[in-house]
Amino acid sequence: ICDFRRDEERDDAPSRLPANTPEVVHFNVGPKRSDSKLYKHFSSEKVNAEDIRRAMVGLYQSYVTEYQESFAEFLRLAVEAQNLPLLFHCAAGKDRTGFAAAILLSALDVPHEIIMEDYVLTNEHYKRDPSRFSHLPSPELFHTVMSADPEYMRASFVIIDKEFGGVQAYLRNGLGLEEWEIESLRANLLE
Repeated sequence: ICDFRRDEERDDAPSRLPANTPEVVHFNVGPKRSDSKLYKHFSSEKVNAEDIRRAMVGLYQSYVTEYQESFAEFLRLAVEAQNLPLLFHCAAGKDRTGFAAAILLSALDVPHEIIMEDYVLTNEHYKRDPSRFSHLPSPELFHTVMSADPEYMRASFVIIDKEFGGVQAYLRNGLGLEEWEIESLRANLLE
């Protein structure tokens, strides 16, 4: 089990796992609340949807450039067949988890359009709990935070294209995966 939540998130909402739980690997992906632009907006009385949207875009871009080590290690776990099946999650199951799924699917050569369709399916299947963000002044702001918005994921891929020259180059040069690791991922996860 790969848990992308930060320590403070795990402390606030510990995982409820059975006694025979497989290994859990913790990755601290995302800024601390005290450093988060998103959380700063939540405490502002003047917050608006555009502020939240910009913060979400910035968050997705940070996954590409600031958390490379975590996402590389996540992919390397899937390289080793004995680590499969592999479950991965974060707090809401759409942002860090969505990016991890997008990178994994990209490594498997799934077309970008299919990856985006898969990501947006989250909106149909994810049960959002408004009480988690009861401090937000409007349903529009809640929706802006909790949606799997294609604009957010596209922002990640724009940075990947701009700074690394595409997903395959990002896998090799950004995440440091060797060709044999990518081939092993494909052998393990494709029929």
